[in-house]
Amino acid sequence: MSLKEKELLGLEKKSMTSCLVYRILGFFSHEWTLAEAWFHELRKGKKDPGEIPLFQNLSNLIRLAVLYKYGGVYIDTDFIVLKSLAGLRNCSGAQGVDSGGRHWTRLNNAVLIFDMNHPLLLRFIDEFSLTFDGNE
Repeated sequence: MSLKEKELLGLEKKSMTSCLVYRILGFFSHEWTLAEAWFHELRKGKKDPGEIPLFQNLSNLIRLAVLYKYGGVYIDTDFIVLKSLAGLRNCSGAQGVDSGGRHWTRLNNAVLIFDMNHPLLLRFIDEFSLTFDGNE
């Protein structure tokens, strides 16, 4: 684990990053989300952060939390938008589709468009918290 990741987990108490973590925890400090428990297990060393940089996984969780709290559109910076997104609501990008082209096999969080407090986002947050694997 890098020094920055140790700071993020609160192992370095005097860092500015730790202050950021406590602000982030404000998004997860509600009874309805499993993310708060997941994050506390991670900080206590009970959950393995894995090989993927922790900031990358936390950014995935934070984007879900921010969209849940405020609603809106999230798009990765490597996307080029050619058509209006105005007709899209409460949707996520598909990364894989079956050979018939009718069923998604894998979702992607590079494009997320949701109303505030949409229940699917809460399910995404819970799924992340329950199935997190920092090596995938």
